Amino acid sequence: MPLSDEAKTGLGGLANRLGKLSGMTGAVVIYVELLNEGVETWRPVAAIAEEGGIYLLPDEQGENEEWAFPPGSRVRRETRELSGGFAQVAVSLAE
Repeated sequence: MPLSDEAKTGLGGLANRLGKLSGMTGAVVIYVELLNEGVETWRPVAAIAEEGGIYLLPDEQGENEEWAFPPGSRVRRETRELSGGFAQVAVSLAE
């Protein structure tokens, strides 16, 4: 379950974004599945933790990416094993 090349190179930008969000309580990295990649591929994103185990995804997705959940969605997550080890991944839309 590889990360996309854009996701790998975007980790620096993600670190910068998380740094900017550090003043906001609840900024975490979760992985969102990319669709139409030919293989199972995940994108790390900076999400905001809300109450009740719900996470708010960023409002924008990468160019030429199609996320499993729309940007700005509120999602639930669970732990799954990816190629780099265990990670928190978005699994469903929150109601």
